[in-house]
Amino acid sequence: MLKLSQQQIDRARGVLVGQAVGDALGQPFEFGPQLPADYSIEMKSGSSFKLGEWTDDTDQAIAIALSMVHFEPASPAALQDFTKRLYEWLSQTKDVGIQTSMIMGGAGERTYLELLESSKTFVAENERSHGNGSLMRTSPVALGFLENPNGLAEAAIKYSQLTHVALECVEACVIWSYGIREAVLNGTYSGIETGIETLEQDRQSFWREIFDEAESKSPNDFPSTGWVIHAIQVAWSAIHQTQEFGDSQFKFAVEACIRAGNDTDTTAAICGALVGACRGDSNVPEDWSKQVWGWPKMTVEDLRKLSDTLINSNQSTTSLN
Repeated sequence: MLKLSQQQIDRARGVLVGQAVGDALGQPFEFGPQLPADYSIEMKSGSSFKLGEWTDDTDQAIAIALSMVHFEPASPAALQDFTKRLYEWLSQTKDVGIQTSMIMGGAGERTYLELLESSKTFVAENERSHGNGSLMRTSPVALGFLENPNGLAEAAIKYSQLTHVALECVEACVIWSYGIREAVLNGTYSGIETGIETLEQDRQSFWREIFDEAESKSPNDFPSTGWVIHAIQVAWSAIHQTQEFGDSQFKFAVEACIRAGNDTDTTAAICGALVGACRGDSNVPEDWSKQVWGWPKMTVEDLRKLSDTLINSNQSTTSLN
């Protein structure tokens, strides 16, 4: 078993904590306009969400993490457990993406295989099927594969395809998952390139252009209205532009995503997960992290506990049911 240092454990905890904080911070600003550079970002309530409450982005990430804790990651049993949790969540959620809702509604039986078939049918019948709904939940996948980089791509693909089978969605999850894994283990963002290198040669060129464009522009230059490409570009632009802040980067990167407007909960969530992985839970502002909570009746302490369990074991634990 891979023995992690305390610093690596802190960074692993930063994945779900960072995601949840970005998500909860961004939610009140979702679909809003761009904001001035000096606009103060604070935790607040918005729409049907209460102060500090995360959204479907983090809900689904937690569902994946719980399934990976109880079963071998990305095994049929884990995928079925995730599917079960997804339908339980759907019956309670305040917010669900259009594509995810339609695909889940189109599955005849509530099995992961039926869900996958519904996802494939949706893509075949809809040109606009490249949403960010699987990218926003991919963050915990890397935590189950810290010892096994060779299995990470396959796992990211499987969890994406259940609702987002389009090539751009799947590849975005692979790239971001490798980025998170490298950030947890070594505190760098070089895993993004590692993820790109796992793809076919022509797809590597495609994604390098996507990331190069993100690095050359501001987060405000991308509309981020739900397309997976713009979501990842907003997040990466914010990360790239704020690396100079070192361990204080989390605050500046997440705020940059939110000030860019539009799909702020998702861009801030995926940004928060990667920056949290690189800078660690201890560098996520405590005045934000202590306020977050959400489905399924979890607090930030529960997220830390779940992260620890996931990185240490894939065996079933009754305390996390």
